[in-house]
Amino acid sequence: MIRIKGIIKRTNSQRISNSLFFAAVFSFLVSSCDDNIAYNKSADVRQEGWTPADSLLFEFNVMDSIPRGRYNVLHKDWDYNLSLSFRYSEQYEYTTMPIHIRIDSKSYFIQPELKRGTTWGSLMQDEFAIKNIAITFADTGRHVIAIYPDTTLVGINSAGIDISK
Repeated sequence: MIRIKGIIKRTNSQRISNSLFFAAVFSFLVSSCDDNIAYNKSADVRQEGWTPADSLLFEFNVMDSIPRGRYNVLHKDWDYNLSLSFRYSEQYEYTTMPIHIRIDSKSYFIQPELKRGTTWGSLMQDEFAIKNIAITFADTGRHVIAIYPDTTLVGINSAGIDISK
């Protein structure tokens, strides 16, 4: 900055730096919004072990049209993709995760292979795109997706689902 008779003038490099900073912040804010995710929730599981009786329920509404500002609501008759995510510790020693998925009255069994990828401190997190399960809702109203393990799983901390366009 240059001070001339009580007036502060900024140099061109300072103006460029400020402009680049605000452009970077704006780009980050715009890119952090993902219009493809229609529903995203996660739930913690019991630390003693996740049992088949401990179904995690993910409830949402399906509507003909979604009012502006409503989140975690799905459109009737749209095709969606399903992804699951799991956070687990080293205590979970297996390479696969046997999971049942129930979407309203339809049931599926999957056994995704863990990558032991990204970590959250002492926890690892893996995400799985579930390609062979089509999600479409023919009627409006409240719907439920339940996930539960095939057997007792120790070392699982949380599970989540993403439903995207």
